[in-house]
Amino acid sequence: APAANSFNFGLQANRLTEQDSRASLQGAAAEYRREAFAYVSTERPISENWLWRPTVYTGYANVTSELRQHSDEPLKDNGWLAKVSPNVIWQLSEATGAYLTINPTVKLHNLQFGGGNVQVFVPF
Repeated sequence: APAANSFNFGLQANRLTEQDSRASLQGAAAEYRREAFAYVSTERPISENWLWRPTVYTGYANVTSELRQHSDEPLKDNGWLAKVSPNVIWQLSEATGAYLTINPTVKLHNLQFGGGNVQVFVPF
């Protein structure tokens, strides 16, 4: 995993146009998302093989979602956003540098669970 006790910051741009969906009407994108974020994170060791990497993001998103237009859940991911991701990293192998990241996200702009994922990094 990356070096512990470090401080990182930067910019991130995300783009998604999802066409393949039952909710997509006649070729319109079911999900259209453009995001630009600034982020800051720090890394702290938890144990010999575990690292904690909390990250705070703030930025702007332009999102159109067919799924949300036809539901009771309002689209609250458009405009200025903030979120926190308290990542936990497990080093699987020091020799190869392989690690696993557990990445939950909380939306600070509306205090909702923002999704998450598990990432596996194995260098070849």
